[in-house]
Amino acid sequence: NSLPYLDIYEAKIADDGQLKDVLPFEEAEHLNKRFHEGPVSFSEDGKYMVYTRNAYDEKANDGTVNLELFSTEKIDSAWVNETELSFNHKEYSCGQPSLSADGKTMYFTANFPDSYGGTDIYKSVRLSDNNWSKPENLGSTINTEGNEMFPFYHISGLLFFASDGHVGLGGLDLFLSIEKPTGFDNVLNLGAPLNSTRDDFAFIMNKESKNGYFSSNRDGG
Repeated sequence: NSLPYLDIYEAKIADDGQLKDVLPFEEAEHLNKRFHEGPVSFSEDGKYMVYTRNAYDEKANDGTVNLELFSTEKIDSAWVNETELSFNHKEYSCGQPSLSADGKTMYFTANFPDSYGGTDIYKSVRLSDNNWSKPENLGSTINTEGNEMFPFYHISGLLFFASDGHVGLGGLDLFLSIEKPTGFDNVLNLGAPLNSTRDDFAFIMNKESKNGYFSSNRDGG
């Protein structure tokens, strides 16, 4: 439809929080190809990355080009060992990864057959051989008959995500849930001014829980 595709970019953060010097991800320009790449997530040490990419090799039976997850690791100054995650499937999309600080747990979005509705949030664990475990649906506390998307797992144990299935202000809203030994607790709407009557999603926050960013198609953007 003549619209552009997503690529992976990087930017410097100014003192006032604005993003400056926006450039294609220079350290791994080879990751940006013809179709969609992104979003991405890094381990805290910056040496392991999981990213979203369109399926280049196989289309779904209905002709759809779905999304897949890939990993890559930084050795010296180069991103190498690009690996397609084993649970990718041509008939379903999975993407929008969020890694834990140690890079050993990942939350992501998918529309697998066991989803409660549109897209759900899943969890997978990185195994000793660097493969990832079978995805686990986070269940009906988090997922609804609508769409749950853009998970972000904070080092404090908070899971942030966007949903149009939980009660909100309109469109996609931002929610959080606290991780406990038995799983994630009740879902809380982040409320205004973060949420609006439009789509609000892709929330991220720094380690100190003081500053963050999110996306929105509200007026003024």
